[in-house]
Amino acid sequence: MKSMPEIHALGVFAHGALVALHALGIMFNLRRNNKTEAAMHTVAVGCSIYAVYTHVKEAQKDTNDAC
Repeated sequence: MKSMPEIHALGVFAHGALVALHALGIMFNLRRNNKTEAAMHTVAVGCSIYAVYTHVKEAQKDTNDAC
């Protein structure tokens, strides 16, 4: 089944929003000296950045296949 670029664009948007929110969580928890929670947010940011990369790569592959 061929994936649709629109779905990947939505995935990039959603994971980008999650990156921003987790970055706020990192700053908030570091300010309150809660390093464990900040570390958890850091891991979540890494996972979301990888998901953004995967969505972009798949969308580019779909675009190249359409030509």
